[in-house]
Amino acid sequence: MILASKINAAIKRYLSFIRPTDEAEIVDEVEKFSSAETRYNRERGINRNLNALWKKGELEKYYLDDNDNLVKMKLDEKNTLPKIWQLIKKPYLRKEISIDVYCGKHPERRERIDLKVWTFEDNTDSQEEFLKEKLVEILEAYYKDCFSPKQEKEEYAGDLDVNDITNYAYDDSQLIDDPNHDEIFNGFGYHEA
Repeated sequence: MILASKINAAIKRYLSFIRPTDEAEIVDEVEKFSSAETRYNRERGINRNLNALWKKGELEKYYLDDNDNLVKMKLDEKNTLPKIWQLIKKPYLRKEISIDVYCGKHPERRERIDLKVWTFEDNTDSQEEFLKEKLVEILEAYYKDCFSPKQEKEEYAGDLDVNDITNYAYDDSQLIDDPNHDEIFNGFGYHEA
């Protein structure tokens, strides 16, 4: 099951950057994620993944007619013509939390860093607590010697617990058409601004 999800993610990532693409090109790009021993078995497995994503409504499936026009296939339609695939782009909400941390040995010369952590979802559920947990993990790993004023405890950022994070901004209203697939649902990204 893990390999199927890696293949699905690779397919979506690849198709998110390009035009409608034939199946052979997709196979060439994502077969490295397959554990099948032969090229034929890798092709068949990737074809199964493509069809599963199509049936879930995440991909469009086409074929070329006699005049080289793209014709969208219906779910109950079958033919032996080569298939062309396209990712259906749907909007996601970027859910983001940010805080200020100050880094440096001398209080009067500390550099302010606006640290942002985000995820993407296609629903309106709040991810505020999830993002606070990820924020604490990042603070502990990379900013433990920095200071975050105005939190519940005015301590070094690496000593803060989730409940200590009280002075932050949370935004879940940014609509994004095509986010990085690694950052969707329980995935996350972060950066300094």
